[in-house]
Amino acid sequence: MPALAAITINDGQATPVAHTFSPVRIDAKGVATFYDRSGGIAIGFPRLTVSMKEPPALNKAGDSSKNRGYRSVITIDRPTLASTSAATGTGIPPAPTISHVHSVRVDFDLPEQGILAERNDIHAYTMNTLGNATVKGMLQNLEAFF
Repeated sequence: MPALAAITINDGQATPVAHTFSPVRIDAKGVATFYDRSGGIAIGFPRLTVSMKEPPALNKAGDSSKNRGYRSVITIDRPTLASTSAATGTGIPPAPTISHVHSVRVDFDLPEQGILAERNDIHAYTMNTLGNATVKGMLQNLEAFF
């Protein structure tokens, strides 16, 4: 089991910058939450969550269900703060608010019967799909398939 530690991920800018997502907590459901606190404004912290849910314990008679498996979920939220005026008529700057949030959720269903080579394949397929030029064009330039 990986220890709860900071995760560093490069952004997608022309000159990539490494962002450190520091651990915040693990909740009662086993979801680990990390924030990139570099922006300084808590409401705008990018957030990463990761979780791994094990299949339920086998009953006394055993469980031959082929649908048993592990489920891992990864989410990333990148909020953008709204642009506001420097100060109101009172001279007090308005509180930061979120304009919009880009997000992704990746669900991995990993059957108990699966072997390491199959889990390696699904990980590689995922990473390579996201790195594919056509898929990148879709995600970055909002280009639909035809």
